[in-house]
Amino acid sequence: IKTLVTPAQPLDNIVWSPDGNKIASLIKDRHHYEPGNIAFVWHLDGRSEPQITFDAQQKIKTIKWSPDSKYVALLLKNEKHLIVLNADTGAMEKEIISGEKYMPDFSFHPDNSIAVLQAEKYSLSMRYFEDKDKTFCVILHKLHSDKQKIILCSRGIPILISWSPSENIFAIK
Repeated sequence: IKTLVTPAQPLDNIVWSPDGNKIASLIKDRHHYEPGNIAFVWHLDGRSEPQITFDAQQKIKTIKWSPDSKYVALLLKNEKHLIVLNADTGAMEKEIISGEKYMPDFSFHPDNSIAVLQAEKYSLSMRYFEDKDKTFCVILHKLHSDKQKIILCSRGIPILISWSPSENIFAIK
């Protein structure tokens, strides 16, 4: 059993890296209702303090690992801002800002590109009733360049994306 030192506030979204050597987590907000704005990464190499502490300056919606465990990505709660960090140094490797569109979710491609759902604005109360004609796209962003490729545009209001480890298929809900 290994004990990791955590801050005074409770943690949320504890996620293992695919290689099993790191853990990433978000701190809960001061009211403990939802994730806050700070992400931590622990390397399980004998140290108990987090090796990376990143303050996103906004609430973080979700945190995910790249397939090779080298990067951790944070989707901010406003669903318009995605940050990819180097999991060893904490350096920002990529920043994706969606402008007028929303990013309800993202998934890493097996080559570490990032597949981002971009959609028109919707409201939760209208999601299943009035907004069926809204459009969305899946955009693949290369990690270390400005290259991006639209791989799908369609009608509907997806909220989740998951890429298969085989590189050839993804699922959206």
